[in-house]
Amino acid sequence: MLTTPERNAFIILGLVAIAILGVAIAMEMLGTVSFATRFSEETADGTLVSITGTIEKQTIIKDGGHRILVINGTTVFIPGSAGAGLSLSRGQSVTVYGIVTTYQGEKEITVKRSADVHVI
Repeated sequence: MLTTPERNAFIILGLVAIAILGVAIAMEMLGTVSFATRFSEETADGTLVSITGTIEKQTIIKDGGHRILVINGTTVFIPGSAGAGLSLSRGQSVTVYGIVTTYQGEKEITVKRSADVHVI
Protein backbone atom coordinates (compact mmCIF):
# COMPACT_ATOMS: atom_id res chain seq x y z
CA MET A 1 0.00 0.00 0.00
CA LEU A 2 1.27 3.47 -0.87
CA THR A 3 1.49 6.17 1.72
CA THR A 4 -0.10 9.55 1.03
CA PRO A 5 3.19 11.26 0.02
CA GLU A 6 4.07 8.33 -2.25
CA ARG A 7 0.62 8.41 -3.84
CA ASN A 8 0.91 12.18 -4.40
CA ALA A 9 4.37 11.77 -5.94
CA PHE A 10 3.05 9.04 -8.23
CA ILE A 11 0.15 11.26 -9.37
CA ILE A 12 2.49 14.21 -10.00
CA LEU A 13 4.86 12.01 -12.02
CA GLY A 14 1.94 10.74 -14.08
CA LEU A 15 0.71 14.26 -14.79
CA VAL A 16 4.21 15.42 -15.78
CA ALA A 17 4.55 12.44 -18.14
CA ILE A 18 1.20 13.24 -19.75
CA ALA A 19 2.18 16.91 -20.13
CA ILE A 20 5.51 16.01 -21.78
CA LEU A 21 3.79 13.59 -24.13
CA GLY A 22 1.23 16.26 -25.07
CA VAL A 23 3.95 18.81 -25.85
CA ALA A 24 5.88 16.26 -27.92
CA ILE A 25 2.77 15.40 -29.95
CA ALA A 26 1.97 19.10 -30.48
CA MET A 27 5.52 19.83 -31.66
CA GLU A 28 5.44 16.87 -34.05
CA MET A 29 2.15 18.11 -35.49
CA LEU A 30 3.58 21.60 -36.00
CA GLY A 31 6.59 20.14 -37.80
CA THR A 32 9.84 21.84 -38.69
CA VAL A 33 8.16 24.63 -40.65
CA SER A 34 7.15 26.49 -37.49
CA PHE A 35 10.66 26.59 -36.05
CA ALA A 36 12.92 27.13 -39.08
CA THR A 37 14.60 30.40 -40.04
CA ARG A 38 15.79 31.36 -43.51
CA PHE A 39 19.27 30.17 -44.37
CA SER A 40 22.11 32.65 -44.78
CA GLU A 41 25.89 32.23 -44.77
CA GLU A 42 25.94 33.86 -41.32
CA THR A 43 23.58 31.28 -39.77
CA ALA A 44 25.24 29.42 -36.90
CA ASP A 45 25.87 25.68 -37.08
CA GLY A 46 23.11 23.65 -35.44
CA THR A 47 20.34 26.08 -36.46
CA LEU A 48 17.17 24.72 -38.08
CA VAL A 49 16.77 26.55 -41.40
CA SER A 50 14.82 26.50 -44.63
CA ILE A 51 15.85 27.27 -48.18
CA THR A 52 13.59 27.66 -51.20
CA GLY A 53 14.83 27.60 -54.75
CA THR A 54 15.64 25.56 -57.82
CA ILE A 55 17.80 22.46 -57.79
CA GLU A 56 20.84 23.52 -59.81
CA LYS A 57 22.74 20.26 -59.41
CA GLN A 58 22.12 16.82 -57.93
CA THR A 59 24.73 14.20 -57.16
CA ILE A 60 23.77 10.76 -55.88
CA ILE A 61 26.54 8.94 -54.01
CA LYS A 62 26.48 5.25 -54.96
CA ASP A 63 27.78 4.08 -51.58
CA GLY A 64 24.91 4.74 -49.18
CA GLY A 65 22.55 6.50 -51.60
CA HIS A 66 23.27 9.95 -50.19
CA ARG A 67 22.24 12.97 -52.26
CA ILE A 68 24.02 16.26 -52.58
CA LEU A 69 21.92 19.07 -54.01
CA VAL A 70 22.90 22.61 -54.89
CA ILE A 71 20.01 25.04 -54.34
CA ASN A 72 20.64 28.74 -54.95
CA GLY A 73 24.38 28.05 -54.66
CA THR A 74 23.95 26.34 -51.28
CA THR A 75 24.90 22.70 -50.74
CA VAL A 76 22.17 20.50 -49.25
CA PHE A 77 23.15 17.05 -47.96
CA ILE A 78 20.45 14.38 -47.81
CA PRO A 79 21.62 11.13 -46.17
CA GLY A 80 20.45 7.92 -47.81
CA SER A 81 18.09 7.20 -44.92
CA ALA A 82 16.41 10.61 -45.33
CA GLY A 83 16.30 10.48 -49.12
CA ALA A 84 14.48 7.18 -49.49
CA GLY A 85 11.45 7.60 -51.70
CA LEU A 86 12.36 11.09 -52.90
CA SER A 87 12.11 11.79 -56.62
CA LEU A 88 14.14 14.91 -57.31
CA SER A 89 15.72 16.28 -60.45
CA ARG A 90 17.62 19.29 -61.69
CA GLY A 91 15.34 22.28 -62.38
CA GLN A 92 12.70 21.39 -59.77
CA SER A 93 11.63 24.07 -57.32
CA VAL A 94 11.84 22.89 -53.73
CA THR A 95 11.73 24.03 -50.14
CA VAL A 96 14.11 22.16 -47.86
CA TYR A 97 14.32 22.18 -44.05
CA GLY A 98 17.47 21.07 -42.27
CA ILE A 99 20.28 21.79 -39.84
CA VAL A 100 23.20 24.07 -40.74
CA THR A 101 26.57 22.35 -40.63
CA THR A 102 30.04 23.29 -41.82
CA TYR A 103 31.75 20.75 -44.06
CA GLN A 104 35.29 21.39 -45.28
CA GLY A 105 34.93 25.07 -44.37
CA GLU A 106 31.67 25.59 -46.26
CA LYS A 107 28.16 26.01 -44.81
CA GLU A 108 25.64 23.42 -45.89
CA ILE A 109 22.21 22.19 -44.86
CA THR A 110 21.78 18.61 -43.66
CA VAL A 111 18.29 17.14 -44.04
CA LYS A 112 17.10 14.68 -41.36
CA ARG A 113 14.02 13.13 -43.02
CA SER A 114 12.34 12.99 -46.41
CA ALA A 115 9.30 14.93 -45.10
CA ASP A 116 11.59 17.97 -44.83
CA VAL A 117 11.91 18.17 -48.63
CA HIS A 118 8.90 19.73 -50.36
CA VAL A 119 8.59 19.96 -54.14
CA ILE A 120 6.81 23.18 -55.04
